[in-house]
Amino acid sequence: MSLAAPNTFIGHMVFQCDCTNTLNDQTPENVTVWMEPTEAYEMPAQSLPFNPPGTCYTLVALANGDPTAVACTFICMMKFTVKDSDHIQKVMKLNLKAAWDEAGDEFGKEEMFALSTIETLGEAVDNIVKFLGVHPCARSDKVLDDKNTTCCSWLVCSGVVVTSRCALSCCFWTQ
Repeated sequence: MSLAAPNTFIGHMVFQCDCTNTLNDQTPENVTVWMEPTEAYEMPAQSLPFNPPGTCYTLVALANGDPTAVACTFICMMKFTVKDSDHIQKVMKLNLKAAWDEAGDEFGKEEMFALSTIETLGEAVDNIVKFLGVHPCARSDKVLDDKNTTCCSWLVCSGVVVTSRCALSCCFWTQ
């Protein structure tokens, strides 16, 4: 955080605080700079993504409205809120059956979806892999004419490997 030279007005000083987030796995929100020894009004930076600088402001009232009567040192503290989020990272699993068996049935869930705008099985697999951001196991993204099953796996930040198996088949309806 860097503190720019204050802008002085009659009765107030406005401090511009330029802040840079150096943590690529967190996005601080509602970023303010608290200044002591004074009561101040803080104008937050709404969000501070990784790397680009953001700006917040602190408005300080001057005693007796005289900017020349102030001589003090401020202690500054940046305050913000961070919401945790897991990031998906692709992981290569070479043995499809072992990855699936390792997961067990305790947390299993089955769902059925119709992909009405997809015309081929390969297109369905490509769309699912791209949408979920996963890495197909055992080259299961290479769909052969007689194949109707694929499996994908990925790693979540907390270190938990999550495996998904998709049974896909093409049905063409004619009227």
